[in-house]
Amino acid sequence: MLVGGGRGGHNADVAKEIEVKYRLAHPRAFRETLRRAGAVFLGRAVICDDYFDTRELALLAGDSGLRLRRRRTLRPGPGVPAGEAGSQLTYKGPADRRSRVKIRREIQTRVEDPAALAQLLEALGFVPMVRIEKRRSSFRLGPCSVEVDELPLLGWFAEIEGPSPRALAQAAAKLGLTGPGLRDHYVGLLTARCKRISRSCRQVTLAHCRVCPHRPARGRM
Repeated sequence: MLVGGGRGGHNADVAKEIEVKYRLAHPRAFRETLRRAGAVFLGRAVICDDYFDTRELALLAGDSGLRLRRRRTLRPGPGVPAGEAGSQLTYKGPADRRSRVKIRREIQTRVEDPAALAQLLEALGFVPMVRIEKRRSSFRLGPCSVEVDELPLLGWFAEIEGPSPRALAQAAAKLGLTGPGLRDHYVGLLTARCKRISRSCRQVTLAHCRVCPHRPARGRM
């Protein structure tokens, strides 16, 4: 969710991201909760995220991230053609540790040629750190967006983004999501998961992890 800010350069959004994430134990039941709360379905897609860093992992150490995202629509929402694809480059700065929800600077821009951009980043000294793929169902609930993500190895999550911490709290209450939520990003959660199972995965994709014995039980949306 881009809040405030404005345009920075050609085709670039500079703003603050305000979000909170919850782990879902029962994703199928959560879908019914979304319906009862009046959430509007916006579409379903497969999202492939390539995270880049310096060789010394300076971005990760500084709680920042550089992500090249590719998106392929599976089930379109209103006004979105089936099979639509899009790519985006995003930088995320360190999260504000004083806040109970995650608030961080976000700069993003659309990308016409993701393969060429990946080569450009590597030429500048950035290296691919990990590729994470997920299925995402998107909803609108009042002023907030709600993303329901299914990730290999990690399972199911609900991510709420909105214009303010108060808006996030109100949306979470409507959806029965309690507690402070998760502050960590998917890269951090994956790193912790791999430590627990003594693995180090750099290709956390739907196809690569399909037969992984360490994947969580598959739920349904």
